Amino acid sequence: MSAPTPRVLRFGVEEEFPLADPATRTTVPKARPVLHEAARLLGNRAQFEFLQTQVEACTRPVATAAGLRAAG
Repeated sequence: MSAPTPRVLRFGVEEEFPLADPATRTTVPKARPVLHEAARLLGNRAQFEFLQTQVEACTRPVATAAGLRAAG
C-alpha cells in the first residue's frame, strides 16, 4: 500500500477597492462601469464584490510565494 499523495495547498491575494465620489468622498454604487473598464486591463482578475460600492482585483491561485510574484 502506497502513502497518499500530499495535498498541495494553493492561495491567492484579493484586494478590495471602495468606490468613492471624489467630491463628497462617500461611496457610490458604480461597480458595473468600473468593472467594465477594469476587465479590459485585468480580464477576469477584476471582479464584483458583495456590495455595488466596491470591486476587487485578485490573483490566480498559486502554490508558492514565487508563483505569487510571477502572477503579479
